Amino acid sequence: MGSIPASYTLHPTERRPHTAASPFLYRPEVYRVVAGLVGAERVLFGSDHPLLTQKRALDDAAAAGMSDDDLSLVLGGNAYRLLGLPDSR
Repeated sequence: MGSIPASYTLHPTERRPHTAASPFLYRPEVYRVVAGLVGAERVLFGSDHPLLTQKRALDDAAAAGMSDDDLSLVLGGNAYRLLGLPDSR
């Protein structure tokens, strides 16, 4: 996985406990790897539009091999929580 920055091998929550990560990288497994490093509750979905379409980013997230619960957090649950909105999905 040469495209994952070396800084992702450190656990950022040890230095910044309120850190949220948004993996704007172009390989599906990055979502799973970052969620494994910092916890899925700290990963936000992002499409990196206009470089990538939202459909491709959603497809990549779905193909990342995360559990359904973790994917649900990444694709919206975390944003609802961070913004203080009721999660009515």
